[in-house]
Amino acid sequence: YLDITHKMAFNSDRSPQEAALSSAQAVMLGVELPAIIFTNILSLLTFKRMNELQLQHYLLMCLALSDLVMVIPLMVTIIGLVNEPLLQNVCLCKVIAITNHSVAALNTWIRCGVCVDKWLSIFKPVKHKQFVSKHKPHHVAICYTLAAAFLVVGIIVTSTLAGGIKAAPNKVLATCLYIIDIPYILLIGTLFYLLPLITVLVTHLLILFEMRKSRFRKRTRIKKAMTALLFIVGIYYLCWLPYSVVVLWRACFPQSAVPETVEFVSMKLLIANTSMNFFVYLICFKGFRNELKGLLRVQTRIQPQ
Repeated sequence: YLDITHKMAFNSDRSPQEAALSSAQAVMLGVELPAIIFTNILSLLTFKRMNELQLQHYLLMCLALSDLVMVIPLMVTIIGLVNEPLLQNVCLCKVIAITNHSVAALNTWIRCGVCVDKWLSIFKPVKHKQFVSKHKPHHVAICYTLAAAFLVVGIIVTSTLAGGIKAAPNKVLATCLYIIDIPYILLIGTLFYLLPLITVLVTHLLILFEMRKSRFRKRTRIKKAMTALLFIVGIYYLCWLPYSVVVLWRACFPQSAVPETVEFVSMKLLIANTSMNFFVYLICFKGFRNELKGLLRVQTRIQPQ
């Protein structure tokens, strides 16, 4: 791995800026891959230790599993650092694009499901409890995630085969450059960005309205739930905003090149989002913190006197 980083940094065929970006890409890949694996597996183990798992906890576990899928394009990129012709394969670049966009869209709808579940538990607590107890929360979470995954992958694969994504290699960053058509952006942006965002905003407004007319004790509980939801959803959209702007700019102005530094930062924010959820859970959920302490605590035997 150090040899790869050294080769990327001191390649005589590249300018100093390109060599710096290439070496930064190699270093960041070495950090991102273990971070995604470690944080998401730790999240799954911690949630599994919790005694009373609700529907939102199972949905967040499905979210961690979908984030682990991002390991696949990262592994391909690391292999591409060793074997540069690999990432010049257009079909492979399209597969990476489909994987990235599918995981992003699935994550959006899972977060949307978490918000709707919290809204129903506040507004319709009796019916929500009856529905969850009848169908079991893990069954509901798995069925919802699988249905969203089939819908997302089907639409994205169909759009890609229709020419929505044209992939080309980016030799400087050792990754794939996506040239995306405007109709594809409008379709994917509406289905997997705007609609979930509108749903999340509406549910938050309804929860806020309910919080104002409720009692103080219930108001405090709703406020904590809203804070957690805002962290989970807000950080995701903030991390995806720069990449969305880059893709939209490239589609609207294909003749003007996007600076590679901007593209590098937007891609790193996009990938960093997959390992940020663990820290959001750590901040927002007290039960998650307690179970994590129990998971990491070293058990010592007390010798009798």
